[in-house]
Amino acid sequence: MIQLLNDRHPNLSKNSLYQVLVGRRTATTLFFAVENQVDAWLGVAPKLDKKIWLQRSQWTEQPILDEEYYGIFTYRLGTVPHYILANYQNAFLLLLQTLSYGRMKVTNYQPVTTSFQAQQLVKHFYFSLRKTKWNNKGEMAQVVHDELLTFFAEQPEKITEWYLELLVGYQVPAYTMSQMANETPYKVTEMSLLITAYFSKIFVHFLHTDSFLGHFFRFVLANQHPWNQSVEITYQFWQKGLTIEEISHQRRLKPSTINDHLMEIMLYFPNPFIKKWEQMFKQSFKDWHATDLPKTFEEFRHCYGEKLPYWMMRLVKYYLSDGSLPLGGEWFDG
Repeated sequence: MIQLLNDRHPNLSKNSLYQVLVGRRTATTLFFAVENQVDAWLGVAPKLDKKIWLQRSQWTEQPILDEEYYGIFTYRLGTVPHYILANYQNAFLLLLQTLSYGRMKVTNYQPVTTSFQAQQLVKHFYFSLRKTKWNNKGEMAQVVHDELLTFFAEQPEKITEWYLELLVGYQVPAYTMSQMANETPYKVTEMSLLITAYFSKIFVHFLHTDSFLGHFFRFVLANQHPWNQSVEITYQFWQKGLTIEEISHQRRLKPSTINDHLMEIMLYFPNPFIKKWEQMFKQSFKDWHATDLPKTFEEFRHCYGEKLPYWMMRLVKYYLSDGSLPLGGEWFDG
């Protein structure tokens, strides 16, 4: 996969691609990855030596490509911190397990995950359904079964079968990742990346649908945002209306650090920033076309305002680039 990255993107900066591979979580690297559609590779080789990477980038031999693997791998949510994406996936697996056992009215079983955060997400999700039509796990299980069946029918058959082997349910034991790798042409690390990518595709697909799983994934996302704790604290201050300078003073961090936090939030949810942009410029963002966008931040400030934060220039660049959002969805959807 490392060699494939270089082969598919020969004109991109080797140093920037290296930062992607080792998973450097700066705003610059995150936006570079998303805008150049290499975010699936973010953090796949955290211990990669730079000299080895530069040597590999000079290879002319074409890597052997498994099209099915590559097709799923590109859905991997590399921008989401690994432990948070793992929580999302564990919560999903636990939801399926609890529905399977609940349908059979079995209450004594070993949870598929020991993650406290994943268990709390599922527990609070069920609590949120108490005053809705969803109060029967048997009915919920059938709905989820039908939703997943429709989704799986459109995916590569072989990889789907492997993913299903990892699911735990009533009288349905699951393979471990090592056992699964032994049944496939892939190493454990490669299989782990593939399974994470397959789940990422499930997550993003249902996130934007009017479905039971869509409701579940939106609940999960709302209760655990796709960034680390430090960014979350900045987000809470930002929600209260504090400026970058005020947040910087409150947190005793550099304004540049706070600005980086805001840009990471903007990567996933640009629309609140668009509203702030429109309030400041008193103009519709959709109607603003910067065909001659200044190349430097200094030039941007000189043209549009000396006190403008850097995220405003980054927002425009983001919109004028590929425009795709890591978690899917559309710009200006709210």
